[in-house]
Amino acid sequence: MNFYYIFIILFIFTYFLNFFLIKNNLLLDSKKISIHKKFVQDRVKVSYVGGLVILVSCIFFWNENNFAFKVFLIFIFILGLLSDLGLLESPTKRFFLQSIVIVSFLFFFDIKISSIRIEFLDYLIQHKVINLFFTTFCVLIVINGSNFMDGVNTLVAGYFMLILLSLLFIFFNNSTILLNYNLIIITIISLLVVFIFNIFGKIYLGDNGAYLIAFIVSIILIDASKKSFDISIPYKFNGNQPNYYDVNPGQLTPLQSDDITYSVADGAGCNVPEISMNIHCTGTHTEYVGHLLENPGDIGMVLKDIIIPTVLITVNPNLFADTKESYHCPVE
Repeated sequence: MNFYYIFIILFIFTYFLNFFLIKNNLLLDSKKISIHKKFVQDRVKVSYVGGLVILVSCIFFWNENNFAFKVFLIFIFILGLLSDLGLLESPTKRFFLQSIVIVSFLFFFDIKISSIRIEFLDYLIQHKVINLFFTTFCVLIVINGSNFMDGVNTLVAGYFMLILLSLLFIFFNNSTILLNYNLIIITIISLLVVFIFNIFGKIYLGDNGAYLIAFIVSIILIDASKKSFDISIPYKFNGNQPNYYDVNPGQLTPLQSDDITYSVADGAGCNVPEISMNIHCTGTHTEYVGHLLENPGDIGMVLKDIIIPTVLITVNPNLFADTKESYHCPVE
């Protein structure tokens, strides 16, 4: 379905649902539940419909048939709803129930934080149990931190909208595929609807909305953290290439044997390319200690992990002529 239609449907749904709840005095912001609100005078009726809007959008408009994921969304929503209704007032009980739901979700879907770029912590979270509790702790911080923020209109909705929009901008500019792209778009649309109504004080997110949106964004961010950005220069054989020290450019030519050219384009049954390249001078590549050793060895014997945290270091270069260094060939 077109995203514009989804926005219109959610907008109309929110308007009539809010009207229905206010008319029947259901799920309303109450001074009796929140003591600090007793100091606010002349409060009009406002419903906690924000979380329900987000939940409905994820269940009906997210095109993934991931039933289990949606069930967990409902669990998180219910915990916030019980808090809004004053049926789960104890912070300890809320924290305990949140922990159970989050641990179950992470274990069921095998979701984990793979690296936080701090070496000794990365070592600890390699253990599954420690990783499970650490990831749970992080999600709990986001959920309850979002609930603390939810006191000023548009603050939480606007905050998470900015996060998701920034995420889309980063990945679009790096041509990286987001597995949860559709979920991100649906969540942004639902947040935009909530944001518009919330600007005028017509609806609130409530605990149900704060819990739900924080949970969704936490999972999206964990998934996004596993993506990598390609900063290398594409290598174009027989085309434009970077070239240092005026070396021969890299070339790719089909194998020629007798009178046969092994190229499908020339009628052969398969392509058999021959490659000639100086990767150090005609393209970007990964440096390793073998450049400096008498017996370089095989990097495959050293490399154990498929994904290794790295640090990109940028330096300001000096002109070679201004240094006292020497090289094995003339440098201009």
